[in-house]
This record gives sequence, structure tokens and C-alpha cells, in this order.
Amino acid sequence: MPDNEKGLKHFLLGILQNAIWDGVKKAIGGGAVSALGVAVYEYLRHRSIDWWGILALFIFTIFILTWRTKSSRKTTSKDEHTQVSQQLRPPEQRILESPLDAFSLESLKTDALETADQLLAMLDRLGPAPLPKYTKEQLDRMSSAQRDTLLRSDDGDYAEACEFYDGGHWFQQTEQAMRNKINTKWIRLLPWFEKVRASYDLRFASTVEQLRNRFTIEGILSDDLRLTVFGKDSEATIRIIALKLRELAYKVGEKGGKSENA
Repeated sequence: MPDNEKGLKHFLLGILQNAIWDGVKKAIGGGAVSALGVAVYEYLRHRSIDWWGILALFIFTIFILTWRTKSSRKTTSKDEHTQVSQQLRPPEQRILESPLDAFSLESLKTDALETADQLLAMLDRLGPAPLPKYTKEQLDRMSSAQRDTLLRSDDGDYAEACEFYDGGHWFQQTEQAMRNKINTKWIRLLPWFEKVRASYDLRFASTVEQLRNRFTIEGILSDDLRLTVFGKDSEATIRIIALKLRELAYKVGEKGGKSENA
């Protein structure tokens, strides 16, 4: 065997035993790579070694391996993103995307309970309504001179605080003090009422309406789910809706259990 053929044989055997070869076979297919390797070996046995051709083949193989690896990572990342997005979908989106499963009793029960929990969690995030300017402790510590000054000036903050903590029995209000008290109260509370209403309308109004329709299809009616969240009763109304959703979820769960037993 000529020396150049022996050198070629050792060179190709060295590549085949190298870890890079395993990666190349995985990248473009083991059968295709083996066939290519045999073809190249047989071709080069009968010709002089073209080292530039071998180098070009090696560079091409590395390029294919790199491209396949990047494509695999992108596909995995996309699949993970899709899976997380599906888990974070709100109940109303799941209803629209899965119409056949949306009206099952178990799905209805789960969506109702989730929505009830989310409603109460929203109220917790918003926190309580703002309190009057003066606290109960401040009112108790006020001197007679301070109270007289606030009374003579028809101070709306003072009048509102007295009404809030003691029903307004601390003093006889004048007509002007009463007007000032009403204005002060609405300036304090109206922004909070609107914040609660807007939070509900943006995130939950359509969800609750869809749940009401789904309960109706199952023969379970409720006027509480038709309540309008507005004004000073916004927080109380949302709590009523959340409580009713839990109650109806329990009823639909009982209905599902009876259906299975039957």
C-alpha cells in the first residue's frame, strides 16, 4: 500500500473515532454520513489526496452541525414559551379557544372558582378606601379651641371625620359645613370607586358575563352575576359576585357528581 494511501486511511480512521464525528452524524443523519464517509474514502483511495477538498468538506460539516444545533434550541424555546402562555391564559380565553371542552361541568366549576379567587385578590391589591383626613386619635386629642376654629370655618374635613367615626353627633352642623362635608367625601372616595370599577370592567366584566351564560345553559340562574359594579357599592358588589361564583361552582359540582352516578 503506498504511503499516501496509508496516511489517508489513518487520517479518516482518526476522524471516525473522534467525538466530532458523532455530532456530525446526529446533525445530518447517521446513515447519510456513513455513506458519505465511505464514498469519500473510496474516491480518495484511487486519487491523490486533495487536502483543500478535505478541509472544505470539514468546514461544511461543521456549518451544518452548528445550524442544526441552533435550530433545535429555537424550537425548544418556542415550545416552552407556548406551554407557559397556555398556562397563563385567563378563563375567558380558554373558553373561546376550546369551545368543545368549555361547557363541561368540571371546566365550568374550575373557571368559576378561579374567577372568584381572582376577584378577591384584585380587591386585596387595591386595598381599602382612603380614610378621612383626621383620624379618630386626632379628634380625641383636639383641644376645645381647635374644635371651635374648625367649626367656625365650616371645615369639611373635620365634619366628615366626625361623621365617619361618630356619626356626626359631636356638633350641630351648619348648612355650609354639610355641603363642605359632602364635597370632601366625594373628592376622597370617588377616585377610589372609579379605580375599583375600572379594574373590574377591564379584567372581569366579560368573564363574569360568559360564566353567567354557561351556568344558564346548565339550568342554573343567578341575578347576582348581572349586578353592575358602580359607585360607592363597587367593592361590596364585587364581593357578592365572588361569593355567588363559589356557590354556583359548588352547585355545578354536585350536578356533575349526580350525572356520573346516573
